[in-house]
Amino acid sequence: MSATIPAKFRGRARRDAAAFYLSQLAKGVLAGEVSVGSGEQQTAIATSEFVLLEIEVKQKKRATSVAIKLRWPQRPLIRVELGMASGHEFEFEGAATPAEAADALTRIADGIRARSLSLSMGDEEITVFPDNDLSLEIEASEKKGKAKIEIAIAWKHGGRDAEDDE
Repeated sequence: MSATIPAKFRGRARRDAAAFYLSQLAKGVLAGEVSVGSGEQQTAIATSEFVLLEIEVKQKKRATSVAIKLRWPQRPLIRVELGMASGHEFEFEGAATPAEAADALTRIADGIRARSLSLSMGDEEITVFPDNDLSLEIEASEKKGKAKIEIAIAWKHGGRDAEDDE
């Protein structure tokens, strides 16, 4: 049984909907197959032993965004790249096992549901507060045996985020 996410989606969404798609993607990565749907047509994307996982959080004065990219290369990944920006940004890029990628997606989904999302690496940490309706974009594609899924979640600040930027 594979998890299903839309091949393309762009619009407003509640926190639970964004968290649901992240959870579905996590389940599919663990199961070894993600089903991508477009209307009545569904395409199964087989995951590989390693996934390139990128997570980027940007916190600005009036809005915050979380971007997640998963890519499965045709051949196994050999090197790991980690990056961290200071200030109100968090970036991670590196090779991960399906279990590690699914865990990261699940933690992000749980943080969105709880209205408090904390991400850290070493001494660097960022906490953002997803509130109200979110802007959600999902795009999945597969070309020449390489698959890519991108999810972008953004929201305008309510009370707590705006105070953090001052």
